Amino acid sequence: MIFPTFDVVSAPLNVVLTVFFTKTLTDEKEYVSFIAQEVEKIAPRMINRIDIPGSDAVGENALKLLENSDFVPMLVNAVQELKEKNDALEARIKALESAMEPKQ
Repeated sequence: MIFPTFDVVSAPLNVVLTVFFTKTLTDEKEYVSFIAQEVEKIAPRMINRIDIPGSDAVGENALKLLENSDFVPMLVNAVQELKEKNDALEARIKALESAMEPKQ
């Protein structure tokens, strides 16, 4: 099944650095990611929800997570599209420069 994607280049996504701790608070790991609530507005299928029993984070208030690796195919596609646009612009510039050269 193919799911629709979104325009990764134009999407209003903020990159954030988050730090997660284990239950013992002795281990920590930093992650660079996007704000899940922002991604959810554009691509809700990319969001995973995790209920945390005994807290307010259940149901609609569940913890929202996303996997950065889910963005790789969309980013590759965005780079390919930008390369096509760039190639077309470079060809246009070259044609304009050639037209401006003095004829002998």
